[in-house]
Amino acid sequence: MIEINIEAPDIVDIKARLGEFSKRAYVIRYRAINRTLSTTKTDIAKQVSLRYLINKKTVKGSLSTIKATKNNPTAFIKSKGTSFALADFGDGKQKAVTPLKVRKKLKKGKYSPNVYKARVLRKSSFKGVKRMFYAKGQLLQRPEGATREENNNIKNWLKLALSVPQMIKSDDVYTKISKNSMKMLRQRVDHEIEYELRRLHN
Repeated sequence: MIEINIEAPDIVDIKARLGEFSKRAYVIRYRAINRTLSTTKTDIAKQVSLRYLINKKTVKGSLSTIKATKNNPTAFIKSKGTSFALADFGDGKQKAVTPLKVRKKLKKGKYSPNVYKARVLRKSSFKGVKRMFYAKGQLLQRPEGATREENNNIKNWLKLALSVPQMIKSDDVYTKISKNSMKMLRQRVDHEIEYELRRLHN
């Protein structure tokens, strides 16, 4: 799980900019935070899908939000979710694994396909993955150096997967989300102050 906080902007600055209408500062603050919350949720899906071969809808499905209030000026976005199997990556146009077929054992210890190729990053090339097999609808990898008995027990095999929270936590994605969120919060505060001053002066 990963949690992204949208912290409260400086209430003293907002009050100063409102002047005689400073009592409206708390309303402006939580309204700006919640608008930023909505925008950030959309941006998370965008940034993750730009980097990884995954649909925005899938990313949004892992997100839940807690809005700010007048008395609690902090909003939260949480991402929860189990790992997606490597074979489930892809966005309908690009795939993450090739070939998508069960590995068959041929004569003299050879297999078809000989090597599976995979990727999870959108702008990346396929790379061969050693000791990979399809088993029970999942792509699994046998541990390197495992004994024959360990290899025969599928529970010991490694599930090749990645979760949405792990994707969000990646440095590039998280940095962009945080930067965009802070920028949006400043813009929303400015907009809400301008709107409130126009409304109250009419």
